[in-house]
Amino acid sequence: MLVVLMEIKKIVFDIDGVLRNLYPIIRRKYNLWSPSKYEDWDDKGYNIYDLVEKDYSVLVKAKPTKYVKEIQKFIEITRRPIEIWSHQPADWVPHTEEWAKLYFDNPIFLWLKPEEKYNRLQKEKNTILIEDNPNFKDYNRVWLISHPYNEDVKCDVRIRTLKDLRGKLYGS
Repeated sequence: MLVVLMEIKKIVFDIDGVLRNLYPIIRRKYNLWSPSKYEDWDDKGYNIYDLVEKDYSVLVKAKPTKYVKEIQKFIEITRRPIEIWSHQPADWVPHTEEWAKLYFDNPIFLWLKPEEKYNRLQKEKNTILIEDNPNFKDYNRVWLISHPYNEDVKCDVRIRTLKDLRGKLYGS
């Protein structure tokens, strides 16, 4: 009998832009145009943090991204709780945790600043991060969820569609 050993990879997820889609609820609530950068919200100089601070319920009410159902299936197949690596302002954390628990059983959270996230990823050699952040030094083990604000990022894996995500999750 031939046994093939596969390298087991842990896949971890960012939340905003990967799992949770804050842009539509913010745009509707405040009647704003669609930004190409998450810093640019309107001509008054607001950013997403200013707008969320006006109503934290948007963090819980935000819809999931188009990828969540497939990620839920993957989590069920792997029989591991989802591990979320994200940087959130402290006042966002309880609302973000509430949102995640609507979609995932027993999520594990690591609250990491982008540079901490990157450094941890470098240490955990068997880990893949599914992310949308356009500011990492390199994207060697990052599968980048494509958005207008990260189109200029050079990466080996860019996820634009559910088919792209399925192909990477299941190796097809």
